[in-house]
Amino acid sequence: MRQTGGIISAPRLMLVLAFLVIVSYGRCVNYPFVYDDLPGILDDPLISHAETIGQASRAFVQPLRPATEFTYALTHSLFGFSRTAFHLTNVLIHLVNTFLVFGIGLVLARRWLPDINPAHFAFVGAAVHAVHPMYTEAVTYVTGRSSSLCALFYFACLLFVTQAVESRDVVRRRFWTCAALVSGLLAWQAKEEAMTLPLIAAAFLMLVGHRRLAAGLMLVPIVLLTARWEAIANLYRVSAANEPLAAFGLGAPVQTWPYVFSEIKAAVFYYMSHFAVPLTQSVDPYFRTVQSIVEPGFLVSAATILALTVVALRFSTTLPLFAFSIFALLVSPLLAYAFVPLPDLIAEHRVYIAGLGFDLLIAWLLSRSHKTLWLSTAAVIISLTTVTLARNSVWASDIDLWQQAERVAPNKLRPHLNLGAALQATDRSDQALVEYRHALLIRSDLPLVYSNLGTIYLKQGRIDDAEAMLTRAIELSPRLPQAYINLASIAVNRKKADEAFDYLAKAEKAGALGDWLHFIRAEALELSGQINAARSEYRTAEELSEDDRQLHEEIQRRLEISRK
Repeated sequence: MRQTGGIISAPRLMLVLAFLVIVSYGRCVNYPFVYDDLPGILDDPLISHAETIGQASRAFVQPLRPATEFTYALTHSLFGFSRTAFHLTNVLIHLVNTFLVFGIGLVLARRWLPDINPAHFAFVGAAVHAVHPMYTEAVTYVTGRSSSLCALFYFACLLFVTQAVESRDVVRRRFWTCAALVSGLLAWQAKEEAMTLPLIAAAFLMLVGHRRLAAGLMLVPIVLLTARWEAIANLYRVSAANEPLAAFGLGAPVQTWPYVFSEIKAAVFYYMSHFAVPLTQSVDPYFRTVQSIVEPGFLVSAATILALTVVALRFSTTLPLFAFSIFALLVSPLLAYAFVPLPDLIAEHRVYIAGLGFDLLIAWLLSRSHKTLWLSTAAVIISLTTVTLARNSVWASDIDLWQQAERVAPNKLRPHLNLGAALQATDRSDQALVEYRHALLIRSDLPLVYSNLGTIYLKQGRIDDAEAMLTRAIELSPRLPQAYINLASIAVNRKKADEAFDYLAKAEKAGALGDWLHFIRAEALELSGQINAARSEYRTAEELSEDDRQLHEEIQRRLEISRK
């Protein structure tokens, strides 16, 4: 590409960026829903009941991430649960974010890199954003949209702030300021990590000399924390308790200081290292928690973060774009998560916004040499795109996703458990048994594993083995409704109607709902001679089982027999 003016070359370069996004993520639009997409999207009544745009807008009254929930509900209202529509929306958000990174790079280069074509610098940074594999979880994984959507408004707000600073016309400055405020509010409505947005905006304002305004912006997070203190404190308590996983023996309450220390370590030893060398990514990587402040991993990470901060401050006047890139990496959700006790230490979609700093830093490094800029850029983009294509492929199914996670962390529990569940869901029971047994070798007190084993044995006709597994499951956790339903089925099989009713009552108390509960109850009622009541239960089960073709057909057969 010839050295031309930024305005002339910008549209062409943006077309190349669009091409890079399509190459990297085009095939993922036909991927299925996986992992938390099922409970978080398909099973969310707010989304599944949104049949019109008006109904979708009800998401804005929700307390948690209303803007993100609205996009899911809106997509459903227009296209139903079309996996293509949901994935395509994610890809389009990523494309817009790539253009926003280009715009931010353009403005910063014009101000701080007078010897470099601004469009070329902006292109390199945006191209890294377009194809870096660390962003795949926020793009290919539908549930990762919370981070990419927040980034859209986050990046837009930052771009509008830069435009307001650059504008000499009062009217335009006010327009860009209002646009920044609206974008900031929407970012906050998309995800809580927008809390850091005032800080990165303040870093930019400080670097361009607006110190008083920067100081005022730094107070915004404090005001937000004060205003929402009770809600934030409650969220903190609920998150730290980790009750949903702890109840089933799959997790434990999050300990505050080990979590904080571990997140600081993860910022360097996982996120930054994988930005630089993205070769061992995983949806569930093994990462040893830090139990003491004197552990070497934590000390090295804390020293690295401190050193980066000192370097950024040291070069803030002589190399402001370099300094801003470091600030964008550090003063972002990358470290903000250290103060929110989440059950998972690492989730790659959380660093989508922090990646802006990395994008700009790589662009700054490559643009130092005019002669090798395009050659080095091409090498980086081709390498990253190749890795991204491979990384995207693991999201093609739950089985692929958890097989890859298992290869990366063979001694971690969840990959074996989730791979077993994925295999079981596709009727590959023998392979599922292998994974469940492997999980029990890691931990023997897993009620959900025993329950799933019982389900497989029951389907295979191994009644005694199934009963033993299911009994063990409820001994470990009395809150497993499926285990009670399966025990009720065994009781029906043994002609013990009263025992079946007892198990079904316990299943309902544990929160059981759905077609199987009514189907087994109908069988028990039929066994006890209550034919009319059994028919009523069969009909209820029939209405609820439309998505389970095999069960639906069996219920219809039973109803037909009962009519004769």
